[in-house]
Amino acid sequence: MPDEKVFCVRPDDVLHDTIEGETVVIDLRSGTYFRFDGAATHAWTILVGRATEDELVDRLAAAYAGPREMIADQVHDFLLALYRDGIIYREETSAGAQVDPVAGPGLVAPDAPRDAFAGLALERFDHLRAMAGAPPAAKLPFDGLTLNRFEDLDELLMIDPVHEVGDAGWPHRQDAD
Repeated sequence: MPDEKVFCVRPDDVLHDTIEGETVVIDLRSGTYFRFDGAATHAWTILVGRATEDELVDRLAAAYAGPREMIADQVHDFLLALYRDGIIYREETSAGAQVDPVAGPGLVAPDAPRDAFAGLALERFDHLRAMAGAPPAAKLPFDGLTLNRFEDLDELLMIDPVHEVGDAGWPHRQDAD
């Protein structure tokens, strides 16, 4: 029997934003922050709307090309890491909750057009199609659910994003010469 508990993002002191496909999550309680992109950003978007582990696997497997078992293993590890850090929690599903089978919980109203995401035309941003609940034109390659975890928020805020960033991008400092 599948686990019917849903994963939810802690609402009060977890801040998150996604800009140009990259998500940053900050735990104001601990000062820990996370950065991820690609399929991990898609997974986070689903979690914001609440989902069981099976729902998350189903939706990612529908959007990304990759072996379902590999996606399921990475989803499990992703959820476990966020759960251990207290970013997400689990609760029983409410008996009367209605979930749009295409869009999933809380992402797109059932009557919303499937060709737009936050007012953006999806043909210009194909990577947003899956997040909007529309099927992608073609499945995207599954790039894994990499979760970058950082503990020193003060150091992050002190990095000069123009002059001190290395080839790996922000928030990684460039090597000292």
